[in-house]
Amino acid sequence: MKQYYYLDAQRTPQGPHSLDELATMMAGGRVNPMTLVACVGGTNWEPLGTVLSREGDTLPSVPEGAGAPPALPNSLGSCPGCGMLLQATEKGTIPEACPQCQREFLPKKPGIWSNFCLAMCHYAKFSGRATRAEFWSFQLVTCFIYIVCLCGFLIPAASMLGPLFDAMSAIGWETLAEMPQNEIRELLNQQIEAAGGFPTPSGIAIGIMAVSALAGIAALLGFLIPGISVAVRRLHDRGWSGWWWFGGYLIGIVSDSVNEISKTMPDSTGLAVGSMLLALVEMGFGIFLFVLYVSDSQRGANRFGPSPKYPLG
Repeated sequence: MKQYYYLDAQRTPQGPHSLDELATMMAGGRVNPMTLVACVGGTNWEPLGTVLSREGDTLPSVPEGAGAPPALPNSLGSCPGCGMLLQATEKGTIPEACPQCQREFLPKKPGIWSNFCLAMCHYAKFSGRATRAEFWSFQLVTCFIYIVCLCGFLIPAASMLGPLFDAMSAIGWETLAEMPQNEIRELLNQQIEAAGGFPTPSGIAIGIMAVSALAGIAALLGFLIPGISVAVRRLHDRGWSGWWWFGGYLIGIVSDSVNEISKTMPDSTGLAVGSMLLALVEMGFGIFLFVLYVSDSQRGANRFGPSPKYPLG
């Protein structure tokens, strides 16, 4: 089986790999149809899409062996349609189509669902990089799923909340705001008992609530690991270590813990001040991470791997 070298983002020969391996790498985004490849022992570089399109036909006869790749070309390669030499765009990316014959080289930009599926395919991958589109598509789809599950639980339960809302209105919203929680619970229980308790929902409503609750729990658990991994790879895409995400999460835990302790010890001024300072640090850290999440990808390769958006720098 013939083996092929390919040029990475730094135009350095990598490999050799079989055509099947290169096709798998292209499906995973590591290479693309315009990535230049050369057969081991061959003398010419040509786009991977051209080589793959010939699969099943008679390939050019070239000697096999462990020879070095040929000399690097001066351009990105030739258009498979008209043979025109292609150059990188001003942004350093591969052109989407040939300027001469308009043949398309790259697939259309993936949509929200495609980027979400990509993040899910990299379920527990904490190495490499993730584009801004992949990160925010994952957040958008998961948020939509959570909202659907929440609505599926709350809408059938709305009929049960009528007596509770009436009881709170009867007591008075201003009065409730000034009362301790234990007294609020006692008053609400008295008002609801006087109203005859909560109405019993129908079997269909209970079923919808149960399915929505289970779906929400399953989504929360299922999206936990890919949510962390895509955030880590998004930081990698900006050149920052993924440990910054874990640092922000740890600061949040410490801040919440100190805040809860300060509530049980109202006379402790030091804890109250410490809780406030930690809350400010947590807020600043959250803003810092948000800025990184919305920033564009670094061009070219960094210490975490090649750029999936700007492979040529």
